[in-house]
Amino acid sequence: MSYVEYLLWRHQRPVACLFVEMSDEAEVSDAVAAAMAELAAVLAAVRARLQREAELAAAVAMGGFKGAKAAIELAEVSAFERMAHFWMASVVAKYRSPIP
Repeated sequence: MSYVEYLLWRHQRPVACLFVEMSDEAEVSDAVAAAMAELAAVLAAVRARLQREAELAAAVAMGGFKGAKAAIELAEVSAFERMAHFWMASVVAKYRSPIP
């Protein structure tokens, strides 16, 4: 069995899907560019969140009133992150494609 045959069997696709003409290259490249821009925005937000967490951890290490305040904020951030991960996992499970 060839690799292509395996992929067709694994994803329950007919052989005819190999002969479907692809969409316009410009349309595909525009979609890829839009996805890359969205990914860059998400990565920038993640970097900002990680930087804020590092600043809070440094403030906690210094102690005092600011350290206590930073510890509370850091706990809130981590609780929100756990909630977001749980929510995202439930969304992915709900809308997962039936094709493995």
